[in-house]
Amino acid sequence: MSKVKKTLGMAIVLCLVFSFTLVGCATKNEEQQASNSSPAANEASATSSALPEVKLTWYFPSFNGDAKGEENAVFDEVNKILKEKINTTVDFKMINTGEYEEKMKVMMAASEEFDLAFYSNWFNNFQIAASKGNLLPLDELLGKNAPKLQSSIPDGFWNAVKLNGKVYAVPNQQFSARSTTLNVPQASADKYGLDVYGIDRNTFKLEDLEPYLEKFKNGEPDKYPIEIRWKELSGYYGMELISGDDVPGAVYMNDDSLKVFNQFESEEFQAHLALVNKWVEKGYFKSIELLSKKDQNLKPGEVMGAWFAGAWQPGGEALASQTYGVPMQNTAVSNPVLNNSGILATLTAISRTSKNPERAMMVLELLNSDEQLFNLLTFGIEGKDYTKKTGKFIEQNKDSQYIGIPNWEMATIFNSYLIEGQPEDVWAQHKQINAEAQTSPAIGFTFDPTPVKTEVANTSAVIKEYAEGLTYGVLKVDKDYPVFVEKLKKAGSDKVIEEMQKQIDDWKASK
Repeated sequence: MSKVKKTLGMAIVLCLVFSFTLVGCATKNEEQQASNSSPAANEASATSSALPEVKLTWYFPSFNGDAKGEENAVFDEVNKILKEKINTTVDFKMINTGEYEEKMKVMMAASEEFDLAFYSNWFNNFQIAASKGNLLPLDELLGKNAPKLQSSIPDGFWNAVKLNGKVYAVPNQQFSARSTTLNVPQASADKYGLDVYGIDRNTFKLEDLEPYLEKFKNGEPDKYPIEIRWKELSGYYGMELISGDDVPGAVYMNDDSLKVFNQFESEEFQAHLALVNKWVEKGYFKSIELLSKKDQNLKPGEVMGAWFAGAWQPGGEALASQTYGVPMQNTAVSNPVLNNSGILATLTAISRTSKNPERAMMVLELLNSDEQLFNLLTFGIEGKDYTKKTGKFIEQNKDSQYIGIPNWEMATIFNSYLIEGQPEDVWAQHKQINAEAQTSPAIGFTFDPTPVKTEVANTSAVIKEYAEGLTYGVLKVDKDYPVFVEKLKKAGSDKVIEEMQKQIDDWKASK
């Protein structure tokens, strides 16, 4: 996987503001003390010396790029806080994104011991891991060891991470209302006359970009006019994927009947492939060259004219500029939708092999409520990696060697400091968009792949073999697409769709 691609495609999910810290929160009266007198509250508020010392292991992908050597100093500071508050330290395992999924598959298959890890519906599939018994049910742990975290997340969100009625992951609470986002370097937009903020999300078509792409191609012959990935466009095409990008099965957002179909056989997918092949021929989409760039340390803003990635949010230009290496413009090209995909986009789960699940849950409670701890992991060490400004704003030091952990990757984004360019009321704006977004008719439905786990695994392998090549134009529609569909059917795609339909019909009937 290229470093260009590593930085793309992040999903951003709804958060709620946490009002208290886990430890050291003084009670005001006996009644309040009584209300917080659960075993977890007593253990969490105990001094470090009262708890047995525990060391945990936490695996997560390095979405911000390759580590530069400063991360260990930051993790040491994090562990000082964890040690003081709950007598716990964490061995943070930051894994290259190109290696993370395979690493996790091998570890889970071998029942290797670890405690915490990142999962989602698009990267290290949560539903597959849960259905295979690799994750620990969290209901009891949440009630005993993370009551504030449990109460801060709406029931609908917990329902999205349930399998057979049990919770198997903690949503990293973020911006859940998803809109497909177009990213364009500001200099390129200005130079080649693309009015990014003039785009009407209600009428936008991908073909509208062609005049800009033609100018960019002629003016920047050594760069790549556009990267366009199918997995970033399900919202643009009005689809909700049932079990992530690499499993067949979707419903249309505007279809209350919730008829399940194979997105890879849809008219939208076939039309998309035709457009990709057309753009490859025109030189807008230099797919083969782009894929060959995997060993070069280039940021998207330095080599591309436009791409689709992430979910649009207020102040997104500031975050995009920081991520992609140059001043950016971005805008939504579809209306915001609140669906299961947004909720499942970033999750943290506890491995069934964990020997200290209670303490792992206490770490999640603390990370989701302790602003200092959260921002230490996100931005690094104050004075060394960033400088505090007024209010919640910070300025990141240019000579910092800490690549940071995206504020959506481990806990609630609403504890995050702000960077220049973000609105001061950005979190309030997030909440408003979430509240006003179109709600999926499938919100709260969770697919259990257990009855068709063999077919899910087999079809997923076929999708990984063909889908990227097709949607990058490396494989050809006329020759390779029919082979792709045939192999999907032989792998059991129709059976997967049938099982999804059965489960979603049963879910509808039970509401």
